[in-house]
Amino acid sequence: MDGMPVTLVVEGPSDEVVARRVVQTAGLTVQEVHVQYGKHQLDAQLGRYNRAAQFGPWFVLRDLNSDADCAPTLLTSLLPSPSAGMRLRLAVRSIEAWLMADSEKLGGFLAIDRSLLAARPESVPDPKLELVNLARRSRNR
Repeated sequence: MDGMPVTLVVEGPSDEVVARRVVQTAGLTVQEVHVQYGKHQLDAQLGRYNRAAQFGPWFVLRDLNSDADCAPTLLTSLLPSPSAGMRLRLAVRSIEAWLMADSEKLGGFLAIDRSLLAARPESVPDPKLELVNLARRSRNR
């Protein structure tokens, strides 16, 4: 399974970086990437991607946001019968919340004090805006 090529589907360009890292950490390689520029576009194509996953591995990464109370409910709603090669995963609440959860690395990357990052990033109302505001405070351009 090492190095197996996987097709990625993500909501946006910043999500692609995270999805690539997840796939690489699993010892797989990225074959192709579909950036959808929003969850609605991603959701609209999900059936098509699921059919393609009958023939090879696909990794779809989407934000949960506030679309359901919990990830399993939304997973079942979006993709009731996933193909064998399909892996649909939800970032709770969003990829930006995942990034803020590693306060040490993100604080170092942005050159900001770690205390500026929320202790519970999944409870931040708008994680993307919060991350943008943190970046604005960065000493690194």
